[in-house]
Amino acid sequence: MSLPNYLSDEEYDLLDEFLSSRTEAAGGIPGVSWLDGYLAAVILSPEQIPEEEWLPLVWSDDEDEQPSFNNDREAAMMKALVVRHHKALEQCIANSPLEFNPILLEDPDNPELPDLGEWAAGFMDGLALRHELWQKLIDSPDQQLLLMPIFLYGTDAGTEELINDPELDDPLLMAEELPHTIEAIRKFWENQQR
Repeated sequence: MSLPNYLSDEEYDLLDEFLSSRTEAAGGIPGVSWLDGYLAAVILSPEQIPEEEWLPLVWSDDEDEQPSFNNDREAAMMKALVVRHHKALEQCIANSPLEFNPILLEDPDNPELPDLGEWAAGFMDGLALRHELWQKLIDSPDQQLLLMPIFLYGTDAGTEELINDPELDDPLLMAEELPHTIEAIRKFWENQQR
């Protein structure tokens, strides 16, 4: 897994361990790759999503369920790490989207290839927070291809499409294209606001 420099490697490891340990127990998220994709979609949303809406969904897919932290110190530390990652990612997307470095896992069957599944699933979960507004981009004939790598790797329908048409499965190319995808999505929403 290649990590951006928003947090230290130790901080990413702590956050990933915490998030991964909550996955099965509380319906939480798989780890920092999911978190990175989720936050990218939250940041790119056509409408600003308040922290009090997106942050609880980091800890559990049930927004009414309270996260289970061992103590107040752990709660403060984990929340601070997520918010710091969000702020750094937000700055990167706003100021230099082509330098965006998504946190991608290695393919378990071929460590030379990135596994886009968790990141793309996280993005789709973030997109779902304002799905009706994203529909404008999704339905745009000129822009539909923008989300193709994310749909292919982040949805059940996309996975089925990859199985049915293995030529579409090019994780290296898709991973290389993600910064361009992020920049194009950002520009699309900026142009809509003019």
